Amino acid sequence: MLQVEHIAKTFGERQVLEDVNLQVNQGDVVVILGPSGSGKRPFSVVSTT
Repeated sequence: MLQVEHIAKTFGERQVLEDVNLQVNQGDVVVILGPSGSGKRPFSVVSTT
């Protein structure tokens, strides 16, 4: 299981993630979609470190 709570990320003055919570259970398939600049990559980096 992967569980993240209250994740936030900023780049300078730009906040790309704010209070993100997610729980992924074993066997779940998850896709993160969003436009360019919406915080997909920062979320994946922050949630796996």
